[in-house]
Amino acid sequence: MRIKPPPEELGWPIGSGVLIELEGNETHELAAIIKTYLPDWLELFAEKNRKYAGLTDNELGAKGKFVDVFRKTMVLKSRLWDGHPVVGEDNAEVIKDTIGHLFLMLYDLERGNEEDAEPLARLLERAARLIRDNT
Repeated sequence: MRIKPPPEELGWPIGSGVLIELEGNETHELAAIIKTYLPDWLELFAEKNRKYAGLTDNELGAKGKFVDVFRKTMVLKSRLWDGHPVVGEDNAEVIKDTIGHLFLMLYDLERGNEEDAEPLARLLERAARLIRDNT
């Protein structure tokens, strides 16, 4: 597998994407992830990122993302280990959401946002204001 900038003839602005080329020596898992799961995940992540943009504003930084990952992990644990039925999002969507939260946590950690958490009182005030403004 090679990851490289897209060819100029595609007309993409510099830095706007990458081209992934399979060379034929990849495992079937890697090929399936690149061809199927990665595009599906990107589409779902982009949709949810647009849908929830500005609603959470990263008040808790990487620590908040950890809570999201833990919550999604517990949903999967309850289904896979404890035998609870699937209600709401199916397992595939929960896994894709978890991957998205992990990437957002990585983004926060690399930007140094793990220390940017607002004090709980300010966060609760903001939540109350949002509820009041939307009711």
